[in-house]
Amino acid sequence: MEWVVRRGLSRKGPFRFTILERTRRHSARALLDDHRLRSYAQHGRACFRRAEEEQPRGILPQALSRPNGCLRAIAMDMWGPYFTATMAHVSDAGAKIVHDRFHVMKHVNETVDKVRKQEHKALMAQGDETLKGTKYLWLFRAENLPAKHQSTFDALKTSTLKIAKAWAMKENLQSLWGYMSPGWGRTFFKRWIKWIDRCGLEAMKQVEQLLSGHLENIPTF
Repeated sequence: MEWVVRRGLSRKGPFRFTILERTRRHSARALLDDHRLRSYAQHGRACFRRAEEEQPRGILPQALSRPNGCLRAIAMDMWGPYFTATMAHVSDAGAKIVHDRFHVMKHVNETVDKVRKQEHKALMAQGDETLKGTKYLWLFRAENLPAKHQSTFDALKTSTLKIAKAWAMKENLQSLWGYMSPGWGRTFFKRWIKWIDRCGLEAMKQVEQLLSGHLENIPTF
């Protein structure tokens, strides 16, 4: 619904712009917001088509063409065309692009689940069902785990399983967004990267390489 974009663009800045990508079978969603990145989701969604290996079109250049003083932050996934389009339309875009918590943790959670799948397959081949039915336990944040699963998960997360190590790394990374200073945030993130490098989990190393390539835009805002 383009009226969402028109409504957002009609308001005075500063404002934030967020680009949310779902899956290849769905459209990408661009939401404009004065204060919170999700408030316009209550009223509708402005969609534009994603074309493989092409820059996002339509409302993206329109939205990004606002006066530079109005635009404080652009939250997006790490998909190359989004980055390219933003750099082309926004002055000082490098300082405004934010790979926000939602997008960063989405990649990390997917990797943690990949570690679980691989280990579960190996254990099942030995007749060990330790990880059977535990998929979502590893994806909850520690404080959100349902109480009924707490005792089971306490035993799992303190085990020597590879997934327990990956889960600990995921939970530790959440601390990044508690830093008020981007400089301290970068220092923390670099220590986290060194931990991943020594962990021996190839899947976690792959996501670490992805995040490392976007380090400057993770603690930006």
